[in-house]
Amino acid sequence: MPDQDKLRYTISALTRMRFCSPLGELDFSQKGSPSLLDQSMSKSFIPWFQLAPKRFDKNKWIFGHWASLMGETGNKNIIALDTGFVWGNHFTLLDWQTQSFIRVDA
Repeated sequence: MPDQDKLRYTISALTRMRFCSPLGELDFSQKGSPSLLDQSMSKSFIPWFQLAPKRFDKNKWIFGHWASLMGETGNKNIIALDTGFVWGNHFTLLDWQTQSFIRVDA
């Protein structure tokens, strides 16, 4: 793969990755909440953080840019900070030292 293609893929993965197949293939077409996937899609794709969940047991993973999750991942080690401030919800910050959240309404 030429360097330009690798760069494009990496940027897409880091900014648009939400769902993947059980084999780890990325799906860039979906961006809603996992609960909004239709039946056929929910059997084929899962949120990236549900693929091989044991790998998240020892470290905290923090990400944003998926407001429709509203901060809910179902795993205490996977922290979704995007809680839809630009959509009128709230801005979420994590105080790393205390592991507490600060939320500011839009």
